[in-house]
Amino acid sequence: MLDGTWIATSAILGGNSFPAPVLATIRLTLNAGQYTLGNDHGTYRTDDRAFPAAIDVAGSDGPNKGRQIPAIYELTGDTLTICYDLACEARPKAFQSAAASKHFLVTYRRA
Repeated sequence: MLDGTWIATSAILGGNSFPAPVLATIRLTLNAGQYTLGNDHGTYRTDDRAFPAAIDVAGSDGPNKGRQIPAIYELTGDTLTICYDLACEARPKAFQSAAASKHFLVTYRRA
């Protein structure tokens, strides 16, 4: 179950890792199809039949307002890994963020 508050333990965008002070500010809340990430709010839908499991994020307020972001996720115990395509073009096929890509790979732990 994805509902809960998640704290980032690692984040990579375009092959570049986020420093610890930035990681400390990344807190994702998922609740009944709604998400909050700082001042970013919206909805999400999952498809657990896909492999890897798919998640679609739709921003309704904040920096991602009006954006549809395809992503994949994996939940193992209290660890949630999500790889988003911030270019909003195609769902990532793997949990990786290559240099110069718009793939945002984040690993969270349940708060």
